[in-house]
Amino acid sequence: MATIPTGILTNLLSEFLIVVFGVLFANFIKNRIDAYRFGRWTVTVYDAGGEAHERPISPKKAQQILAVPEDKSVYLKGVASAYGRLNCDLITEGTKLGMLQENHNARQFVIDMRLNPKPTDTPATAAPSAPAAADVL
Repeated sequence: MATIPTGILTNLLSEFLIVVFGVLFANFIKNRIDAYRFGRWTVTVYDAGGEAHERPISPKKAQQILAVPEDKSVYLKGVASAYGRLNCDLITEGTKLGMLQENHNARQFVIDMRLNPKPTDTPATAAPSAPAAADVL
């Protein structure tokens, strides 16, 4: 009878170790697969002088920005803002102008700040003034 609790404890301990090592191994394999699928992405920004600046993207960030278009917009605008002010929406107008190019085969985003349109010189519209105290009553 004394061997039954020992056998149960041994089986529970061995199952626990198998599950822990299995999860760790599976997580390791998943990270390697994600690194293979989403690794080696870069952003190349050509500044106004034509100089190329290349920045690597981590596999987790590449997976995120490729899955969610809003994240791609925010990330690429953040990278481009270090080299100049954007005067158009990078994703829609920038793609039409050739300012943003995505090359999935080369795993590369190219932002050419030389194609950034000039800022418009339209005067800012005046904000409506607050109503007078007599108008409120």
